[in-house]
Amino acid sequence: MGRVRVIHAPKQDGRIVVIGLVLWPDKLTLLALVESDADEIASEFQEGDQGTMFSIIDTLGTEYEGRGGGGVGDSDLRVTLWDVDFSPGVPSEASSLQVSIWVRHAIWGTVELPL
Repeated sequence: MGRVRVIHAPKQDGRIVVIGLVLWPDKLTLLALVESDADEIASEFQEGDQGTMFSIIDTLGTEYEGRGGGGVGDSDLRVTLWDVDFSPGVPSEASSLQVSIWVRHAIWGTVELPL
C-alpha cells in the first residue's frame, strides 16, 4: 500500500465525528460518523446529502471538491457511517488537512489532520 495512506483523526466528541481520511493518488476519502438529532428526525429535514456537510482545505490552500459518496447505518441508533470522496489527490508538499463540518449552512466545527 505504498501509494495509499490512512490518516486517523484526533479524538472528538459530538454527534458528527471525523474518523479519518484515506489518501489515494488521485483523490481522498473522508470517513465520518453522523448521528441524526431529534429535531431532524421530528421534522422532515435531514442532512440528506452528507457529502455537502464536509469541506476540506490543505496548508497550501488547495480546496477539495466533493465527488459523492455513500453511507451505511442503523436507523434505530440514528447513526450513519459516511464515506465521501474528494478530489484532487493531496500534494506531497501539504503538511495538514483541515476538515470543516457544516450543519444547516453554518460551520459546526473543524478537525485538523496532520499529514
